[in-house]
Order: sequence, then structure tokens, then C-alpha cells
Amino acid sequence: FFAELYNYLNSKSQGYLIIANIFEKITNFKKRIKLLKNFKKSKKQILTEFDCLSFVDIVKILVFIISFPLVTLSRKFTLKSRSYLDRLFYYDYINSISNASFLTYVQFLFAKKLTKLIKQKKTKIISWNENQLIHRNFLRGIKNENITVYGCQYFLKYPSCRWMYFRDKDKKYNVIPDKILVCGKEYLPEKSKLNYSIGSPFRYRNVYSSIKPKENSKLILVLLPYEQIEAFKIIDFLKKSKLSENYVLHFKIHPSFSDRYEEYKKKFLEKWIILKKNYDFSDYNVIITKSSGSIIEYIAQGCTLIILTDNEPLELNPLTNTIGYEINYDYVNNPHEIVSVIKKMINKRKSNFIVYQNNVNTFKLKYFSKITEKSLINDFDI
Repeated sequence: FFAELYNYLNSKSQGYLIIANIFEKITNFKKRIKLLKNFKKSKKQILTEFDCLSFVDIVKILVFIISFPLVTLSRKFTLKSRSYLDRLFYYDYINSISNASFLTYVQFLFAKKLTKLIKQKKTKIISWNENQLIHRNFLRGIKNENITVYGCQYFLKYPSCRWMYFRDKDKKYNVIPDKILVCGKEYLPEKSKLNYSIGSPFRYRNVYSSIKPKENSKLILVLLPYEQIEAFKIIDFLKKSKLSENYVLHFKIHPSFSDRYEEYKKKFLEKWIILKKNYDFSDYNVIITKSSGSIIEYIAQGCTLIILTDNEPLELNPLTNTIGYEINYDYVNNPHEIVSVIKKMINKRKSNFIVYQNNVNTFKLKYFSKITEKSLINDFDI
């Protein structure tokens, strides 16, 4: 996600250290060992928590594991149950204990060690930040007057996922980056005392390369999202439809789960194709997906999107307005209607091409920014 930044720093002979955030499940030793071996082979300087934590830190972690549920349960008696919302919070407070992970606490200890290593040196930390516990704990441990943290929110936020959005009042807890960089102007809050700026979203470096769908193509691309429950919902939904009788379906598994190829294959219809290699988006007439930031990305590149929906209030949907609705994209919640909606959308793309293209440009301007050397210098004050 930071390739352009590495290239720039290398061109200026600027030294830097990569802090690797390993957040695989602790039981997945195979992946962890593979990652560490790859780090060892890398020509870049890479630091992990394993390089810094001492025996004393391991003892602290064990104490945390034992004490956390006890402390959490002891505080339940201070919670007041005055309303239905209070009761929901109380229920969630108790039932979330089993989901707690000591890995976030490890990040706090790791950050404390880094602060001691840095000492009085003026240092910049450029960090991917989704405002999750792992990021907040790291910031809590690392913050001091000699360190400036640049929090890169180079992803497309879901309005229903409130943890992705910083709260001004959390600044007093030292869990907010000194500078918050977002993908585009859509993510600049109207009112905030925090230091926001539009950054260089490396992840979407290709968004300004337009894709022109093939009008007469019978190919449809199905992008399966990161959320596995939602991915399998898509598969079940399309099985109930008659889409395969009219089009050829190609499926792309999310890269994080490419090792689950055989599991997916068992759930697929025989005529469905799973893509393993690179593919050309312009070969496809329509893209189908749900619960994915790629919805915005591919609308901005000129693709026609069909978004499968459950009509649930907390559904994962990155769209923040209705621009392009029923022209560049549409929603489908009934498998028996998807064929007719696709045909309607293809016809609308042809008959409203100027409006269609204007919407594409609007998406680019609202959600993204261009990556240049000047933008890198401004982003990170380098």
C-alpha cells in the first residue's frame, strides 16, 4: 500500500524502518513463521514486536490475560440499566469478554519499547490506521512530544462502521494520530478539531485509469468481499437466480482468502469459474458484489455495479449518497429479479452515457485524490 512512498524515500537516500504489524491468529503458527522468514529475506529493515519484547513483557502479557476478564466483570456492577439501550450495552459488555485479544495489549507494550529506543530523536511514524483497538493501543504507547504520527485512512469507510471515524473527545486519551490522511474530500468531516487532510491513497493508484465495459459481453465478474459471511451469501443468492442461464460468471475470491480455493469450489455451480490470475475488467459487462469498498472504486473507474443487499440497517455499504443510483449502480435483493435489473442497467448506460460518465468523474473527485511527488511531500511533511 505504500510503494510510491518507499520509492520516493529511496530516491532521496532517506533511511526508514518498516514496523510490521502481524495480526494473524496466534494459533496460526504456519503463517506467522512464513511471514518472519520472508522478513528475514527482505532487503528492507523490518522490525516486529518479537524483536523488542522481553521476558518481563511476557509476564505482563500473562498477567493481562488472567486479570482482564476479572477486572471487566468486576466493573459490570457500576453499569446502570436505566433504558433499553443501557441493557443492550450491558449485554454486549459482558458477552464481548470472550472475544478480547491480548494481541492489542502487545501493541501497547511494543510501542512503549519503541519510544525508549527512539529516545529524544525527532521521529515520524507513518501508519495505516482504521481506528481499531490494535491501532489505538499502539498510539497510546508511542505518543510523545518527539514523535509525529501520520494516520493513513487510505480505505473507503462504511458509514455503519462507526469505529472507522475518529471522535474529537478521544484526543485526550492519546489514541488519535497527529495528522489524519484520508482518500478524498468526502471523508473530511464538516466539524472537527482534529488535523485532517486529503492524502495520497496508494491503494487506489489505478482509480484514474478508466475502464470501458464491453457492451455485448456475456461475462459478469463477481467480486467476493473480505467478510466471509457476506461472500457466502452472494454465492447462495446467485445459486437461486437464473443468471448462469444468461451470462458466464467469473468469481474473484478476496486475496486474504485465496488459500480457501477448494472450500469455495465445493460451493460453486459446475459452470462457474474462479479466477486465479490477473484479468481485464473491461472484458466484463457488469460487476456484482456487496459489503465491499470496491463498489466505489469501480464505479469511479467506469464500471456498472450490481450491489446485492439484505436491506438491513447496519449493512456494510460504503456509498454515502445516491449519485449514480439506477444509472451507474443499482441494488438487488431478490435473486429472481437480477437478470432484468442487469439488462435495465446496460440499456441505461447506453441511453444516458453522458450522465453516466459525469457520475464517474464525480465519484473520482469526491472519494479519491491523485498521487504525485508533491502530494507525498505535503502529506508527510518531507
